[in-house]
Amino acid sequence: MKHIHSNGEERFAYNQNNQKTLYVDRLGNKTQYAYDPAGNLVRVIDALGNKTEIRYGEKNQPTGIKINGKDKLCGEYDAQGRLVKTRDALGNEVEITYTASGWPQTIQQADKSRISLSYDAKGNITAIEDALGNVTRYAYDALNRMVESTDGKGNVTKYAYDVMGNVTCVENAEGNRQSYEYNASGKVTKVTDFDGASIQREYNVLNRPSKIIDKEGRETLLTYDSMWNLARVTASDGARTTYLYNEENLLSRIKYADGAVVRYTYDANGNRIGEEDENGAKTTFVYDALGRAVEVTGEEGLHYAYRYDGEGNLIEAEDALGNTVSMEYDGNGNLVKETNALGESRHYTYTPLGDVESITDEAGRTTCYQYQKGGLLEKIQYSDGTEEAFTYDANGNLETHTLATGFVLRYGYDSMDRITEITGSEGEKKSYTYDALGNVTSMTDGEGNTTRYAYTLSGQLAKVTDALGNETQYRYDACDRLIEICQYGEKADQEFLEAEERNRRGRRCQVTRYHRDIRGQITEVTDAMGQKETYTYDKKGQLLGKLDKEGYLTKYAYTKQGDLSGIQYADGREVKLSYNPLRQLTEIQDWLGSTKITPDALGRAEKVQYPDGREVSYTYGKAGERRSLTYPDGKTVFYGYDEQFRLSELKEGDSIITYGYDPVGRLCEKQFPNGTKTTYRYDRKDQVTELVHRDKEGILDRYTYLYDLLGNKTGITKERRGLEQESGSYTYGYDALGRLSEIQKDGKVQTQYGYDAFGNRIWKEESRERTSYQYNDLNQMVSERQGEIRREYGYDKRGNLTGILENGAWKKQYVYGAINRLEEAVDAAGKQARYQYNGLGHRVGKQEGIIPKEKLEKLDPQNRICMEVGNSRQIAYTLDLTRQYYNLLERTEESQSQRYFWDGNVAAYEENGGRNYYLQDELGSSLRIEDSAGNLRESYGYGAFGEDLYQNQGKKQPFGYTGYQRDEIAGTYYAQAREYLAESGRFQERDIIKGQTSYPLTLNEYIYCGNMPFYYYDPNGLFWHIVCGAAVGIVANTVINVGTSLLSGEKITASQVISSIIGGAITGGITAATGNVMAGTVVGGAAERIIKGTMDGDSIQDIAQDVAVGTVVDVAIAKVGKYLINTSMADSMKNYLKGTKWGNKIFKSDRYYRSQITRARNAWKNKKIIKPRFRTYMNGFLGVSGMELIDKVTDLQASYIPGMDIKEELRHILNDIYDNGEEWIKEANEMRNYTNQILDKMLKTITNEELETVLCIE
Repeated sequence: MKHIHSNGEERFAYNQNNQKTLYVDRLGNKTQYAYDPAGNLVRVIDALGNKTEIRYGEKNQPTGIKINGKDKLCGEYDAQGRLVKTRDALGNEVEITYTASGWPQTIQQADKSRISLSYDAKGNITAIEDALGNVTRYAYDALNRMVESTDGKGNVTKYAYDVMGNVTCVENAEGNRQSYEYNASGKVTKVTDFDGASIQREYNVLNRPSKIIDKEGRETLLTYDSMWNLARVTASDGARTTYLYNEENLLSRIKYADGAVVRYTYDANGNRIGEEDENGAKTTFVYDALGRAVEVTGEEGLHYAYRYDGEGNLIEAEDALGNTVSMEYDGNGNLVKETNALGESRHYTYTPLGDVESITDEAGRTTCYQYQKGGLLEKIQYSDGTEEAFTYDANGNLETHTLATGFVLRYGYDSMDRITEITGSEGEKKSYTYDALGNVTSMTDGEGNTTRYAYTLSGQLAKVTDALGNETQYRYDACDRLIEICQYGEKADQEFLEAEERNRRGRRCQVTRYHRDIRGQITEVTDAMGQKETYTYDKKGQLLGKLDKEGYLTKYAYTKQGDLSGIQYADGREVKLSYNPLRQLTEIQDWLGSTKITPDALGRAEKVQYPDGREVSYTYGKAGERRSLTYPDGKTVFYGYDEQFRLSELKEGDSIITYGYDPVGRLCEKQFPNGTKTTYRYDRKDQVTELVHRDKEGILDRYTYLYDLLGNKTGITKERRGLEQESGSYTYGYDALGRLSEIQKDGKVQTQYGYDAFGNRIWKEESRERTSYQYNDLNQMVSERQGEIRREYGYDKRGNLTGILENGAWKKQYVYGAINRLEEAVDAAGKQARYQYNGLGHRVGKQEGIIPKEKLEKLDPQNRICMEVGNSRQIAYTLDLTRQYYNLLERTEESQSQRYFWDGNVAAYEENGGRNYYLQDELGSSLRIEDSAGNLRESYGYGAFGEDLYQNQGKKQPFGYTGYQRDEIAGTYYAQAREYLAESGRFQERDIIKGQTSYPLTLNEYIYCGNMPFYYYDPNGLFWHIVCGAAVGIVANTVINVGTSLLSGEKITASQVISSIIGGAITGGITAATGNVMAGTVVGGAAERIIKGTMDGDSIQDIAQDVAVGTVVDVAIAKVGKYLINTSMADSMKNYLKGTKWGNKIFKSDRYYRSQITRARNAWKNKKIIKPRFRTYMNGFLGVSGMELIDKVTDLQASYIPGMDIKEELRHILNDIYDNGEEWIKEANEMRNYTNQILDKMLKTITNEELETVLCIE
């Protein structure tokens, strides 16, 4: 028998009983079937020869499955033919008991935990009791429709129906209602959400949605081709996206509104074998006989090859350079061993429920996980013996989290299971409120300061009102893309707001506007003073050009793979970047010459060769830690580690710095070879409480710290030998936004600060002398007055400080060129510096000299200085390009040089053969320099914002405040991406990172760390980092360079958790309008991740996913509401089925998606214990785009399960997976139709279109 298609034919053979014995697909791949005399399918041999065998009992029920001779699943049945026990390949058993009526009554899972089900007289499930005794109850109407569900904490959700059985209303536990209206065909035409706003849908004659009207009244139009495929979507802004299909109705082209086209091709079996992006770059795919990808080939040498075992598990992946990663699995398909390209292995073990039980990393460290009955994570034990513990409430929400230090976090929830309060065991607190849709409407910190949030009908953040009443508003286009930011200088009354809406201008409002093209890309940004910068893009959406406010045009080019390949600046300078087939950067060609990078098999820089031929090389250990760094002259510094791979030794020649740690892994001691020792003490929140430097004479410096409930330093007591004027007791006060407002020393007010609504310091009073500041609408400080001294500040159109006039005379002059970096500086005495940068944006040298007085008087800082430098000296820098900051290795001036050694911050330097050592404070600021004999060479002191107390910064060595490099001529600290002016607590250039809408203080492009210099530090001029003992933490963490993921065996420290929960809201997710693309770029890595705060202005779902280790369960059979039933049988069936052609299609059924989505959702909720690679795998396996979709689909199923008959749901699951497994096998050739029938049964009150509607709602 043949089925002839346009692109090939399928062949079938049958036996005398009309049972299929052979299937040959369109590519000639053969699958064979054999049956016993009773007609049961007993053997399947797939196209690669893998053999699946099925055994049957007396009643023709499947009792066992083997794959390639290995037992995978066994089943036992009672006299009535009901499945009572399953046993997987590892011997894990699930037992099921039944009521007298034949309904499942108890399910004993593989960990011996039990789930119990209760029924009414009609067989409806009335209660489900989980493994911990928590009960969810259900009530039904006379038609067996569920009308009420009560969760484990007594929260009630109610449901109403129409005469057709459609859900018409859902009333949640808060009393808010969501209602539904239907047309005559049973299609949802209107959904009125919990907030009272509605979404409407219209349908065409084929009952397919043709128009969707959202809550804002905006319309999206959908049209279809003659085969009912979606052919065009017209967005609410008029943008049209067109979809074209081939003869097999497979998507072949997508044409976007701007004319860009993406193309797809397929083989005869429907596997996608080619993709062509908008720029014509092609990727091809090769599949094996079972339809699994075995090769991927892209442009510019990109190539990956994959191998699978007989059960379909990926066992090997090889890249274009021959690097191989291999995987091994246990009998249940769990990954048990990974071996990387260097032959280093990571091992996993699992509990009977399939949860990760232990992970032993490449370095041999083992982290163990313990679970409560049913699979909730209870304890994590790290390789150093420390532990974290978790408890949960009756709904499975995380209730307490006890850290290794003993600090306890408690979580409170409302009736909707949204976090309403997070408290710490020492009084810390943060609380949240929500609107009817679950958007966070307010956040109140432990001091009672409240930030409020308002949203558009479509859920976009519309307004933020900070704790002082300052308002920031946001406007969006028809597609909910940000187009305007309005920041008000004071709390605006309604009349002013209305006037502002009419004329869109006003002195009390800073407005930034964004213009976008038809694809939503920003093409123009207009600042608050009307100045514009524009952007152009290629068809793929890659930035091609930026015309800045000064008129400089910067052009960008890309490889076919989409990596940046070139930058051309307006002054003719160019950067060219080259990559290997793995898209790893291997060469930078710029105006300095060629820099070459040699990566190892894991992509880490092994060697860097600079344009002058010098080289720096690196070696690494099994935990990814740096083991050595070799300088251009061949000298090598070695890093040693303890058994937990914490830095224990920094060795260069006979100089050794050693490091010691306390029982919970925090750095407690740093011993220098000259006899000086630094010790650290902490509280339970990982906050440094004492820092002491001791030399041969005793205590050199002692700093003790006090904190408030928000983590702000409220007191520092300084004892500094020889610096009695600085020594004393300091106390600090803060305003409602956490900004430093007052400093007292020994009980007397020393300094006070005042700020405007935009975060600018408008006055400072110090020693009874007041300094006032004025700003323009771009937050640029334009004047400063201190007594008789008046300073004026000038800027170029790009926002760079170009000059400082003091009482009419030039104090500083600055010039910025086409690359938008400080290129020249001149001080009042005529000292001049010219700065050189490489193509990655790092400063690599400077030239210093003196301009004659007669020429100095003629300088115009608005134009390039271009003056010959007299008596010049050239200084060159050698950098560690693997680090974005803290990366200066050598500073060379003629025959003199300083070589720097790093443990995270700078630890020592060598000059003229002698070694000198740095003693630092908790911010990483240099306090003392000692030589190898312990003699004091230099002492430093700092004001609150890094002011130089002793005017000696940068004279002997460059490092000062928080590790910044001091430049004496510019009068600034070099902060990598920008220059920092400590005296005013501001940067002198705009921030490349444009801020976070939910935290308006970040929108100010100049202020330092939100005026919170003790809570945050900014090591690269781009991101605020929470201090939490910054100088201490980086010693243990930065050098090792292994993350704090629980699955890597690394602990999540108290400081990280508290920072993200109790602390501020700075996040690595802050987005940037396009700035200097190369500023601060590093070889082999992107910007460091910033600890994320809890308040993003998003839904509590996001908060919960960040802070809570939720329910990890893999319990019996399937998911009912919020309760999960073990899927081990389904997993075993999956392992059996996935090697067959039709089995793969089974997995696309709704039921399979549900079980996999359940697993993936829990993996997402428990991202601290489920490795990201598993989530990535799950995404690809599901064929959906990202965990967000998984969240939405899971929320969707949870909301609609009440509209189903739960008893029927369970019965379908049990019968279809177990009893009807035999039927599935017999009817393999009709499996697609069968699964569609199952889908119809499960979603009898819900159509696909309605699912799409709800997804739109979500």
